[in-house]
Amino acid sequence: MSRLRILIVEDNSLVAEDIAGSLEDMGYLVADKVKSGDEAVKSVKAHTPDLVLMDINLKGEMDGIEAVKEIQTFITVPVIYLTAYSDEKTFVRAKSTNPDAFITKPFDEKDLSRAIDLAIHNFAKKDQDITAEAVEIESHHVFNDAIFIKIDRKYIKIPIDTIMYIEAHGSYSKLYTGDADHLLTMNLHSFELKIRHQHLMRISRSYIVNLKKVASFEKDHLVIGKKSITISKKIQEDFRKRFLMT
Repeated sequence: MSRLRILIVEDNSLVAEDIAGSLEDMGYLVADKVKSGDEAVKSVKAHTPDLVLMDINLKGEMDGIEAVKEIQTFITVPVIYLTAYSDEKTFVRAKSTNPDAFITKPFDEKDLSRAIDLAIHNFAKKDQDITAEAVEIESHHVFNDAIFIKIDRKYIKIPIDTIMYIEAHGSYSKLYTGDADHLLTMNLHSFELKIRHQHLMRISRSYIVNLKKVASFEKDHLVIGKKSITISKKIQEDFRKRFLMT
């Protein structure tokens, strides 16, 4: 589990500091603060943030829109545009980069929190090719080989490779990693449908396992850490095939 790492691209130092303070109050980690488009591109390469807050109206040869275009040539990352104003031409240019949210200055912490929520939701929809009908903001998303779970006011990041298994708990699910466990507000079936990954496989009514974490298995059960988990009879052959291909 780790905190969401956010890059701030803002050429007004006071505004950047204010944003950084708000993000830290919400429990997020500021990966970097930069003032220009060129610095933004270099920072993304150096720090690989989980989300970028990009001021559109940056000074210099590369404004925020051009910086995002350059970033998108080498990485996919959620982008929130910050703007105090923009004419129609600028808005159309910004829209062409498919940003995940816009936020208009001045804004408060609540506006920022909602923009982050919307950006993560929209980016996950694009990444998973979810249909437009799924408009309700959800509290669990997966992209870039990590699950993003909203707890209290902030998202936390759980890399897929740290997940051991997910266990059914009635209308909820419990996700276990090597260090901690997290109660998810969705049942196991919903988890299976919404959070798909090549290394995660449902092996019974009650368990989804990370195939990379399986220490050993026999025909009807497997072992992850110190946990022995039964493999459903109808799943056993499929499990064997997928495990050997992993």
